[in-house]
Amino acid sequence: VKPGPKDRGVPTYSRRLKLAELLPRSETHGFSRNIVNRIWAMLMGRGLVHPLDLHHPSNTPSHPELLERLDLWFVEHKYDLKALLREMMLSQTYQRSSVLPE
Repeated sequence: VKPGPKDRGVPTYSRRLKLAELLPRSETHGFSRNIVNRIWAMLMGRGLVHPLDLHHPSNTPSHPELLERLDLWFVEHKYDLKALLREMMLSQTYQRSSVLPE
């Protein structure tokens, strides 16, 4: 039954679920790259691409090879955020001290 002009229709599917199905795929390269960059920024204080949301050719990553490898690793492990966090936290980069030696 078609809803009236002032009634809100009931969608046949959830747009949020549809988006969740479409984003994490190998064809959506920017999604996994953005997630990896955001997790890196949360752990290290600054993303490999900074500012975080400006992924474009004139705003190159500080370490493009690292970003590419993390992106590939994340896709190979089926977008497992817990595993990505574990991998980054066990790295020597994360475990280094922020205090300079005398």
